[in-house]
Amino acid sequence: MLPVFALVSWHRLVKLQCRLVGHETDETLQRDLSWAKGQALRHVAKDVVDAVCKLAELCMQKASLERYAERKQPLVFLPRPQ
Repeated sequence: MLPVFALVSWHRLVKLQCRLVGHETDETLQRDLSWAKGQALRHVAKDVVDAVCKLAELCMQKASLERYAERKQPLVFLPRPQ
């Protein structure tokens, strides 16, 4: 079991990785994520940190794509003739 401060660093890492999706050019988010990765690396191996970051990124990309793929009324997204 990880100590509480390790869990807090994990939470911060995942939160920042999720915020970064769609805002990859934001230097502040990049810097904050780099710091959070450094904090997480104090407690677990680099492979685990990289895997968690990749999973968080994929989950946010999935959520973003699902917003565009509205299942209730997909015809809304078709262009209407003028």
